[in-house]
Amino acid sequence: MRAIITRPREDVTYDDVGKNNRMLTGEYKTRWGLLKYSLPKWWKGKIRVEIYHGTIHKPDPNETIFVER
Repeated sequence: MRAIITRPREDVTYDDVGKNNRMLTGEYKTRWGLLKYSLPKWWKGKIRVEIYHGTIHKPDPNETIFVER
């Protein structure tokens, strides 16, 4: 599973494509491992994590979760 992690902008909205507020993670086997090792420590606030099982070349993620840091 892979994820696209997005941090909020100053106006508390999220970027949908590109920009400096999004990053793609590596491959992880569990959601716990993905959340523990892939979230940048310096990103604060309510972080959106879009989880994709298999390939990320789909229009919608399998699940979307929000993590408060």
